[in-house]
Amino acid sequence: MRRPAALSRRRDSLREEINSRFNSQNLFQGAMWAAMWTTMVGGFITLLGAGGGA
Repeated sequence: MRRPAALSRRRDSLREEINSRFNSQNLFQGAMWAAMWTTMVGGFITLLGAGGGA
């Protein structure tokens, strides 16, 4: 009876570890995507500003 409980506990800990890793990876990807999007929008705004100024 003790072994299955230990196995289930190991599975839960592994699940929590995987979930935390996936969450951190998603946060990192989201930050990278946001930075890329802001740089793209900034580039478009600067291009439009230069075109409007010229």
